Amino acid sequence: MIKELKEHEQNLTDLSTQTYKNLKQFQSQNNVILDSLRDEIVNSENQLKGMIVEVPGNEVGEIKKEIEEEFTRSLEGYTVNKNKYPHLRGLDPKEVNEISSIIKHELNRNDKFYLHGDFNLI
Repeated sequence: MIKELKEHEQNLTDLSTQTYKNLKQFQSQNNVILDSLRDEIVNSENQLKGMIVEVPGNEVGEIKKEIEEEFTRSLEGYTVNKNKYPHLRGLDPKEVNEISSIIKHELNRNDKFYLHGDFNLI
């Protein structure tokens, strides 16, 4: 009986030692992951700080114009170029905007909805 108890005690001690080693290993791995995440966060913050710049007062108008042009270019796929499609010149701009909004909504909402000729289906 004493021999069995000593074996059981040794098994428990071995299990406890192994569990402790595993916990220390996990703690070490977690510390590496946390340090890596901390570095990533600091790098991201530094990149963001470098992206935000104060615009001199005399350049505000030009910057706004560039932003508006870039935004307009990003919407080109959703708007109708009446110079390119002269038969659409008679359309009411409000109606074109409503149709454009419906198309944008469907493109964002439904993965299976796409425009004819839109090959960016990835």
